[in-house]
Amino acid sequence: MLYDYARRCAPAMGCRQRVASRRSAFVFTGRRVPELGGMVVGAIIALAVVISVGSGLRINRDQANLVLEQAQHKRLEIMRRELSAEKSRLLRRERIEKVAATTLKLYPPAGKQLIRL
Repeated sequence: MLYDYARRCAPAMGCRQRVASRRSAFVFTGRRVPELGGMVVGAIIALAVVISVGSGLRINRDQANLVLEQAQHKRLEIMRRELSAEKSRLLRRERIEKVAATTLKLYPPAGKQLIRL
């Protein structure tokens, strides 16, 4: 059966057929698809650049901190060796006896002063 479209239109207004659109609000046609795709690609590239620059800055900062920590470790190791040498020098028996005699007026006991129990 044929449908008579002539009843719907008046001759003065023109008889233009109305066609229902099947396009969804989320489907872009024409020039919008390349524009939207370009925007998405541009946003992804910009995000990748920001992440890579941030990572590079962090790596540089971490390397600088590592160099500083290694230098500090070397200084502390040298200081530890110097302090160990000074400790062994201070704990020598001759030095302890000399300091005890001069500063504290302590002398080794004579043979008669020792009492063994």
